[in-house]
Amino acid sequence: MWELILLENFFSFLYTELALLNASLRKTLMVLKKVGISISKMWELPQLIK
Repeated sequence: MWELILLENFFSFLYTELALLNASLRKTLMVLKKVGISISKMWELPQLIK
């Protein structure tokens, strides 16, 4: 019977870890998006000056 409890604990732990990973991945993607936008804006500036 305890194997089932162990399995449940493992899966809830895994779920929590995945949720945390998902959140940090989303943050990373948002940061990358912001960086990408600022790079493209910097890239556009010289074109506008020319």
